Amino acid sequence: MFKNSTKNILKSFLFLHLIIRCYSEALVYQNFFRDVTVDWFYSKKHQSQASSTCQSKLLFGGYVCFNEDTYILKTFELKPHYQLRLKFLFWRIDWEALFLVYVDNIEMHKQYFSGATSSSNFCGLPYKYDETFLLDLTTYHQSPTAQILITSTSWWGISDFELFIEECPKDCDSCGENGCFNQILYIQYFTAKTFNQVDFNEGWSDQNGITYVNRNIVADYSIYELQSLTSTKTINLPDHDAVSISMKIITFNLYHQCDIFIDEVLVSSSTLLLQVQIDKRNYDWDYNYLITNQINIQQYRHIKNLITLTIRINPSLRQTSLFSSDYLAMRDFQIFIKKNYDCFDGNIYPFDGCFAKIYDCVEGCVNCVRGVCLKCQQGWQYYEQNKMCLPVCGNSIITYFEECDDGNTQQYDGCYQCKYSCPLNCSVCQFGKCKLCQPRYRLIYGQCKYFCNGSESQEEQEDRGCYNNINNLIENGHYQHNLFNNLNSKYKLVSNLTCSLYDFGIFGYFYNQCRIQAIQNCRESLIGKCLECEKFYESKNIKSSCTPICNDGIAIEQELCDDENNLYFDGCQKCQQSCQFECLNCIGSECYECLDGWQLLDYRCYQYCGDGEVAVFSTEQCDDGNKNNGDGCFECKFECAPYCQQCVDSYACIICEQYFELQNNSCKPICGDEHIVIELEECEDGNNIPYDGCFECQFNCQAECTDCQQGVCQACEIQGWSLSNQSCHSICGDGFIVMGLEECEDGNNIPYDGCFNCMFQCQQECQNCNQGICIGCIEGYIILNDYCEVDNQTHIIVDEDDAKSNYDDY
Repeated sequence: MFKNSTKNILKSFLFLHLIIRCYSEALVYQNFFRDVTVDWFYSKKHQSQASSTCQSKLLFGGYVCFNEDTYILKTFELKPHYQLRLKFLFWRIDWEALFLVYVDNIEMHKQYFSGATSSSNFCGLPYKYDETFLLDLTTYHQSPTAQILITSTSWWGISDFELFIEECPKDCDSCGENGCFNQILYIQYFTAKTFNQVDFNEGWSDQNGITYVNRNIVADYSIYELQSLTSTKTINLPDHDAVSISMKIITFNLYHQCDIFIDEVLVSSSTLLLQVQIDKRNYDWDYNYLITNQINIQQYRHIKNLITLTIRINPSLRQTSLFSSDYLAMRDFQIFIKKNYDCFDGNIYPFDGCFAKIYDCVEGCVNCVRGVCLKCQQGWQYYEQNKMCLPVCGNSIITYFEECDDGNTQQYDGCYQCKYSCPLNCSVCQFGKCKLCQPRYRLIYGQCKYFCNGSESQEEQEDRGCYNNINNLIENGHYQHNLFNNLNSKYKLVSNLTCSLYDFGIFGYFYNQCRIQAIQNCRESLIGKCLECEKFYESKNIKSSCTPICNDGIAIEQELCDDENNLYFDGCQKCQQSCQFECLNCIGSECYECLDGWQLLDYRCYQYCGDGEVAVFSTEQCDDGNKNNGDGCFECKFECAPYCQQCVDSYACIICEQYFELQNNSCKPICGDEHIVIELEECEDGNNIPYDGCFECQFNCQAECTDCQQGVCQACEIQGWSLSNQSCHSICGDGFIVMGLEECEDGNNIPYDGCFNCMFQCQQECQNCNQGICIGCIEGYIILNDYCEVDNQTHIIVDEDDAKSNYDDY
């Protein structure tokens, strides 16, 4: 039982793996060699033909075609990818064979095939056995081209060759098995399979600065030859945070010891031995001494706008003396950069492809690359033309700005085109639910039903689907009313008529004794209530009257004006005349004096941008009296100060542009970020050290320098100083003392004479030296004329008490 469940799990995993492979793997080349035309390079062959037939199948190679002196090679140009997969049939004919497969000179497969493993004969000698092997090989690979080399011993051939790649997502320049790398391809050279010439801008320079444009051909691909063991190239880069570098370094007949430098910093060092094993009977066996080194430097921290790359092959002996030449070359050179910010769209809206300077997916997108959507979420439809996702209306899934989604396209059912809609014949509704029906309609089970008034024919009532109630009888005074009244005319009223609907009674006998006054400007009424007013009128509150509609643009009856709005101080408010808010003196809706900054014209106040006065309570933020752009006020709106991205006014900045920082509400260049702001910064050395040529981003020399040009001192014409190595140094021995650097000057270079190297110095025998003058010598020396001399006299030191005692004895 356990074995069966385990087997089922393994089958499921295998099936899932196949699904994933089918999803991401792309077939880039296929050749079943069904004709004699081949598109591979192949070395010297045993006979003139490159193909043969074996067991009714056409092979590339085969018996008396390919043997130990043959190798085949093909270069493939590939889209961005991270993995290669080779699949083909290998045919071993007659003899045992060692079979080898290389990708970019790196051994991918090596296998020995014995003739004892088969009892079949396909072709070749009739007494020898042959066999076929299906090879399915996978390797990690990212280079834009791949050189596939195949060789073997004995008679051999291949058929049914296929090449697959695990392709990067769309619009992705480089990737790995976990997805797209956060970088873009900035520049690439020598990535075509063959190229006829090398552009001067693509060339590399030797140590003398000479740029070369030499090319060569190896098998079926071109290479760019480097003419020096040390080659350099400097490239301008846009703003970035890191760089990735990929290239193939190729050496022939040299011991391969390669170092790569970025801005003189060693970033890669490699030593490779011989790679390809080809039988020396092949006239192209010199390929054995060709070494290909794939260099991959990933996300190297770098922010300068110039990058200098150096390739250095350590001087070494040749691999063999059989060849008179050797060379160093490259191909597939690429530089990727990681930007210091992903994107900038000038707004703060999320889900538009860029937010907070970081790429994000647009609304409804589930998979995107650098803000470009590749796949939408469930309930969204992908539009290829603009790479956007729009909600699918009618799928019963509410997304984005959809208010509702009832899964149909029917009108008047509460939701239409994913927006709330009123049911048919409804005048007031909320969230698709009717609250009030139009006149002559009643709300029944959420729908507005028409109520007939009795004047319609039977056919019309059936067509409309009329609903009838007692109101139909009341409104028109039907036969039943008259009949009831006649039968009960002998009865007298026992109470006063209230004319209230509560006193309606059966068929409205008592109620209809009342006379109801007609409502002015009412088109249709019922029991003292207006159901529908005439045009330009409306009924409010208890619907007992019809009044003019204000703000409809028609001034009637008591309306003095109607400007179709309810704004204050615009000359007409609530259909009554008024002056503007900006008016100081208003007479009969005409203004005779305006606030400061407003101009009076035709009894109205107007703001005028450019009059030098800010119109109070207007949209003007400033008014400098001109139309000059860039002076802090333009079109009466505050302008941000230079280099400010967002500001409160022209004097207070909130966010600065890139390479600037906020200082006292203004934007100043960031000194020390190694980026030079033109016209504001002269230099950038990344430190805050004075007198090193650049200080506080301005060219700066020593104070003693009299001629400073771009941070380099050209002259020091001050007494006591001289120029050396573009720097000012004090002159010791010129008789002039430079304060702070020199203690003394005696005009000579004699040691122990009181001053040496412009510093005070006494004799070696001096124990206490004061400014070059000895005031105390070591034992055995005495001071004579400020110098320590050997003491040749004998001195007897007697204790004072002993001397006094001896004196008393006398």
